[in-house]
Amino acid sequence: MKTTNIPQSMTGSGSPIRLVTATGGYQEPLIVCTYGTPGSGKSRLAGTAPGTIGLIPTERKSRQTVLKTAEEFGRKVIMPEIDLIRTDNPMLLGQMPQSCIVIGDAQHKGWTAGQIQDEMQEMAHAIKIDGPAPTCCQRHKFRHHVNRVKSVAFRMAAMDEIKTIVIDTFGALVEDFSYANYGVTGLIDPKEFGFAPREDMNKEVREFLNNITVKNLVLTHHSADVWKDGKPTKLTKPMSMFSKIGHYVSVMLEQKRNDKVGLGEGRYVVEVKDCQANASLIGLELLYDENIRFDQLATAVYPDTELEYWQ
Repeated sequence: MKTTNIPQSMTGSGSPIRLVTATGGYQEPLIVCTYGTPGSGKSRLAGTAPGTIGLIPTERKSRQTVLKTAEEFGRKVIMPEIDLIRTDNPMLLGQMPQSCIVIGDAQHKGWTAGQIQDEMQEMAHAIKIDGPAPTCCQRHKFRHHVNRVKSVAFRMAAMDEIKTIVIDTFGALVEDFSYANYGVTGLIDPKEFGFAPREDMNKEVREFLNNITVKNLVLTHHSADVWKDGKPTKLTKPMSMFSKIGHYVSVMLEQKRNDKVGLGEGRYVVEVKDCQANASLIGLELLYDENIRFDQLATAVYPDTELEYWQ
């Protein structure tokens, strides 16, 4: 790259940030949001991703399919040594109060919902990632859990060896983000008290995604029906409390399975629901059966790249 020098006086004290002439050789990572019914091939698609895969399973069934597929395609998988699947002791969690502060209790009488939310968030900031899990309340237990998951994801994003990060399922992790910010039953629910809808959670999810999209990324979700006027439509969407996922991905997919036909006849189908990187793909049933692989998807989204680049 060609360097362009600027006066140091314009940058303040210390060494200036160098400005360079950009070249056309940069290739964006492929950020995939995929959703579908159970057994539709979401975890298998994730296991075909390029390079060493950093896997964060948030459901117990995720690991087996991803690892089996990764072995089939010769991929190495790096994952946490211990399970980071919501909670390791559900009985203890069930015995905890839902929140350290309850609206209307004697100690916080007269406090507004906003003041209580701020106080709970301040208490959460003091929870150490590598410290013992809090036993004060469910909300802070989830904060400890979410912090640990984020720490693993950030370390994966910083590792040169890892080329792809897989979070399976991302919808479950977003739910944990919500629990960490508002509690399991929403005792401090942003809608109930007039806050901006889930803004604390949405901000945290946005910042999380911005920090890990330096690598290829696969975010799997279960499928949910789209409702309108109190009735289900024939449309579907990713099951997630974070509704803006489409703004942060290269391509959004729906994966389907039709047991009435055999493998090789279209039993498994990938449909492109949205694609910021290549709008011509939107609405297409793009991949079928054995061709449902990350490299096939990537070269369709980025047609100027070679298949080998994504393998």
